[in-house]
Amino acid sequence: MYFGISNAYTENKCVRINSGSRDEGKSDDAPLPGVDHSPALPLEVLVVNDGKRVQVVQYGQMWRMQLYFWDSGYGAFA
Repeated sequence: MYFGISNAYTENKCVRINSGSRDEGKSDDAPLPGVDHSPALPLEVLVVNDGKRVQVVQYGQMWRMQLYFWDSGYGAFA
């Protein structure tokens, strides 16, 4: 089973952090250019049942941040 976990506070923070590092594209009409990274959210969770055991797995969050929000810089999410 594949599903996502959403948290409005965290998602808002990610978009704002990414927008803070991107002066290009900011305007009064579009103050958050980092919204183009929102497809990285929600966080994916995979539940695997092979008949003997159930495993719950997800990508490491720092790896996700480096993959999806690479243009924010390494320190942005530290």
